[in-house]
Parts: sequence; C-alpha cells; structure tokens
Amino acid sequence: MKTPRIYNNNANDVLVRAIVICLMFCLTAFFTSCGDSPSIQSAETTQDIHIPEPVPPPTVIREAFDLDPFYQQWIDVEGLPVIASEKVNPYAVKEAAWLIRKMLQHRQDILQALVQNDVRFVVIAHNEMTTQIPEYKNLKPNYYWDLRARGLGPRASISIASCGEENLLDYPGNPYPSENILIHEFSHAIHIKGLNTVDPSFDKRLKEAFNLARGKGLWRGTYAITNREEYWAEGTQSWFDTNWTDDNQHNHVRTREQLKAYDPALAALLTEVFGDTGWRYTQAINRTHLLHLQGFNSAKSPKFRWQSDFPDFTALHEQLLIQNSDGNGKWVNLKEQDPSQIPNLKSEVNYTETAIIFVNPTEADIAYYWVDYEGNEIFYRRIVANSLVCQNTYVGHFWVVKDMKGRNLTVFRSEEKTGRAFITYKGSE
Repeated sequence: MKTPRIYNNNANDVLVRAIVICLMFCLTAFFTSCGDSPSIQSAETTQDIHIPEPVPPPTVIREAFDLDPFYQQWIDVEGLPVIASEKVNPYAVKEAAWLIRKMLQHRQDILQALVQNDVRFVVIAHNEMTTQIPEYKNLKPNYYWDLRARGLGPRASISIASCGEENLLDYPGNPYPSENILIHEFSHAIHIKGLNTVDPSFDKRLKEAFNLARGKGLWRGTYAITNREEYWAEGTQSWFDTNWTDDNQHNHVRTREQLKAYDPALAALLTEVFGDTGWRYTQAINRTHLLHLQGFNSAKSPKFRWQSDFPDFTALHEQLLIQNSDGNGKWVNLKEQDPSQIPNLKSEVNYTETAIIFVNPTEADIAYYWVDYEGNEIFYRRIVANSLVCQNTYVGHFWVVKDMKGRNLTVFRSEEKTGRAFITYKGSE
C-alpha cells in the first residue's frame, strides 16, 4: 500500500500546504471563469446542486494528492477530490460528488478537515476489482478483498474511501440493491478523518454510546455491533433511510424514525453531526430529473458480475467455514500453537507482506492480539460469533486468540502464503 504523505506542524510543511490549497482555489476560479467549474461550490441550498462534468486531474491536484496515472476523472468538492479511472461512467463520478455534498451540506468544518487530512473518494468501475485500485493493490489476499468489498473506508495508512459505480447508479446485479455504499464508507471518513479532527471528544462519546447499546443487547447479531466504527456507519445508513433489513447482518432498523426509537444515543450523535433535515437517500434511477443525472439512461446500464473463481462472497465464506478446506489451494491452514509458549514469543522483524483470515465458527465472541517484537500483546480486534476477519500482517508474526474474559485460547504464526486461522474453541463468553 502507498504510504500517505505526513504533514508535520513545522513552518515549511504549513507553508507548502497553504500554497497547495491556494493553488487549488485559483484553479477552481479559473475553471469557473471558463463557464463549467470542476468544483462544487458551498452556497447551494436546494436539492438540485450543480455538479460539473469530471475532467482529468490537473497537475497541481496530482502532485498535491499523489494521484496515480490510473485516475483520469476528477471533480473537486471544495478541495476534496472525487476520482476514478477512465472506465467509470461519468454519471457515477457526478453522483458521488452530489452525495458527498448532500451529506455534509451543513458541515463545512468537517469537509475542510477531510481536505486537510488528504482524503479522496474513489469510484470503482463495475468491471474493476477492488485490488485494481492503486491504493488497494497490496491488500492480501486479493481474492478475499475482491469479493469482500465493493467499497472501503479510510485506514491509518490509506486516506481514501470508495464504492462501486454499480451501486451508485443501481446497475443490474448490484450486490447491495437496498443500500448506498458511499454513505456507509464515506461516514467512516467523516468519523476517522473528519470528526476526530474537529471534535476530539466525538470518538469517546461514540464509544460510550456503542458500549451502552451492547450492554442493552441492541443490534445483537448484526454488523453494527462489530465495533464502534461499524456501529457509526450502519447508523449513518439508517439515518439516511438506506440500510438493509432482517438478514444475517441486519435487524429491522432501516430508517431514521426506526433508529430514533431503537437507539436514541446513536440517534443523538447522528443529529449532532448531520442535523435532522428532510433529506433522505433515494436511488439514482429515481432522480434522473436532477441536473447531474439528466441524460442518464438506466436501460443501457451494464450488468455487474463478480470476476472471481467464487460466484460471490457467500461462496467464499462457506468454503472458509469448512474446517479442512484449503479453498483449492488458495490458503494454508495455520497450525495452532501451544498458548503456554506465549511468554517466550516475539514476532520476527520481517517486511514480507501476507495475511491471516481468522475464522470464528463458534457461538462465542473472541478477540485476537498481535505479539510485537518485544513480546508484548497488542489488542487488534474482536471477532463476533460465526464470522471471519482478514488481517494484513507480515511473515513470522505471532497472533494470540483469547476469549472475552482474556483467557488464552490458541496462537498462530503467519506464513508467506495467506493463512487461515480456524478457531476450534467451543466455550461461551
């Protein structure tokens, strides 16, 4: 993965950043004077926001955000680039820019924090896979990420959020027909790269709301209760009436009114950030009267198809849950090691990237910890019952699995090939 540029608070870096921002505004002014600005202005208060046609990113933008030549389409949302390859339907790029404006129409401070933190939004073409995006090319294993994700939020080392064009424009075969993935993934950016800058108290308050919900048994068995990040993103989807309901990842809460009644603490945070306005998400195919979608003909839309040996993520998930399976050679089954050896374990200093897929087929939540180079255990993630998580790591690193009372269950060591860590613990929390 590309290492993001890090801005230190010294005079030179502040000056460079100020010059870049100034150039971006000058560039915007130039395009505006030419009649069709690639920048979306902040003054719009009506629903029909003017969205310009995407253009190739200018040199100053490529250099400021270190954009790969892969990106040939760009719309500037007040400093935040919405970008895509030449394969993407321009209507999808415009729709992404429109949705970002709608989500943050009353929060200019958050939008500017995202710009300061180098956030970009990427639209993935319907016939591109996730790991074809330059910033995602090192995600391992590619067969997992290409099926698991048609959009991702930013990470510590990757300042982009993304989603697929098939979801934005509601193509046939869209894997998430009742959900808008931009709203989910961009809400991660708002949380991690925006709110944590403008309101340092927000994450603490979100954690308190999450723990309160978990203590009450809310969201049991849903994706929302995985961690506070997904709690926020799933809540944001419901806030804008664009969530799925009543499957193995969701409960009945789909709309804002249902969320207010079900989880008032989360609803209060969402009101604080987005306001309780009248806008709700509706699918693009039902909004073709808006300026940025005029001319879009859904009858000519291509059909989305997974480009994989597996027909979809469900098929891969089922293979991963079979204890003796190796996915026809796609992964190795890592050997469980004796937890009594933990005091003597240290991860190797090795920069060969690999991955471990932790599979928890049990009825109990568990957690995994990285053993660092000094032998210290560092908490990474909770894995809810009957689920799996893919963790990027390096060859020779040790990972300890514990129950939710902190008892050691087993240990795995990563190998050069993607490994599956199949947990056989049968206890309960």
